[in-house]
Amino acid sequence: RGDSQLVVALEEKPPQIARFDPSGALLDRLAVPPPAHDLANYRKKGRGLESVVMHPEHGVMTAPEAPLLSRPAGQHTVYAQGRAWAFPRYDSDSRLKGLDVLPDGKLLVLERSRPGPAKDAQVATLRRVDLTSCDTQGACQATLLAALPAGPENFEGLTLLDARHALIASDNGGVAEQGTTLALIVLP
Repeated sequence: RGDSQLVVALEEKPPQIARFDPSGALLDRLAVPPPAHDLANYRKKGRGLESVVMHPEHGVMTAPEAPLLSRPAGQHTVYAQGRAWAFPRYDSDSRLKGLDVLPDGKLLVLERSRPGPAKDAQVATLRRVDLTSCDTQGACQATLLAALPAGPENFEGLTLLDARHALIASDNGGVAEQGTTLALIVLP
């Protein structure tokens, strides 16, 4: 559609969020919520802003791939202007790879982790975070909706197709022989 817009989190220096029109033209840059706006707050290079979503109540929400230095290592945090919500990582090394908003305002979160030392064995999980059930400190619970079997897929993208279906996509993880994998997840 001609009125569509694409909002993208850019892992640049400094971290950025930008809006583009359907032709790819930059419309503007949006403010990155603090403390995610400062590259000095990130644990490692390459673990920058990984996802962004427009929430009907909270506006722009974004999350880094791994917890920021100021946050507990065992929690992912989603940031909006003036607010933050945290929830336990699925696994000690899980990386947050995607966000989307369910019709009821809850977040759908894609994480990817490695269950063991094998580099080619990765697990993708989808979890639901209910922002209305968080405590006064912004600590939330995450409900597991789906866990894919361990495999070589480097799942990086998430989109909600409708209230019951999500699509996740892999990239080749730098392995030329590995293609793109799409997985359709039926949500409970």
